[in-house]
Amino acid sequence: MIVLDLNAKLRYDDLEVDRLEGVVRCSGREITLTPVEFEILVALMLKNGCVASCEYLHERVWGGTRGASSSLLSAHVTNLRSKLAEGRNDDPIESVWGVGYRLRV
Repeated sequence: MIVLDLNAKLRYDDLEVDRLEGVVRCSGREITLTPVEFEILVALMLKNGCVASCEYLHERVWGGTRGASSSLLSAHVTNLRSKLAEGRNDDPIESVWGVGYRLRV
């Protein structure tokens, strides 16, 4: 059976993610991400500008294992931010204190 994934290509502002190819583009330039950074970005894009709680991100990225600490998540988000911010004037990821993260509108 063939299953069509309607979210195979995600777009949000100037970000584009091809989930099948594992390719990320920001403002047209290709960005290399680690698998964890890639999954965090996909999770944020699927929230479509709404806040992604830390619990949601742990579930999406690590399958809900509590072995992944909030400081580990924070470190990956920091790395993702720096890669996405190259050549931009703003940070596309917003921290929502005490809750999680979201992509800026």
